[in-house]
Amino acid sequence: MTSNKLQHAIVSMGLITLIACGQSKEQQAAAEKHKIDSIANAAAQNEKVELLKQQATQDSIKNSNEQKAAEIEGFKNRLVELKGQLATEQAKLEDIKSFQIGRSVSEKEQQIGQQTKVIESLKVQITDLENQISK
Repeated sequence: MTSNKLQHAIVSMGLITLIACGQSKEQQAAAEKHKIDSIANAAAQNEKVELLKQQATQDSIKNSNEQKAAEIEGFKNRLVELKGQLATEQAKLEDIKSFQIGRSVSEKEQQIGQQTKVIESLKVQITDLENQISK
């Protein structure tokens, strides 16, 4: 019988030790709640980060669009200036082509050639600006 009591005592001590070493239900519930709260907080932080990234991207696109619009407006203004200058230079060419007392034929041809180069340069600039505006 002593051996039986001893075995019973050892088994009882083992069960008590096993129960005493484990967490209580309250501790387990608190640990589970903490785990769930941590996951929820991490998800909320990730959502905030994603929203901030999206906002930054939208702001960047908006700023880029505003800069592009301002750039195009500048191109349009420059285009108007160049077209006015072209009209002026074409009028000068017509004046050069007309008869002028004391000017030789070679001088006239030289002046026409120079003025034609100026006009062609303006036309190239106008075409380039129109291409940039249409992009």
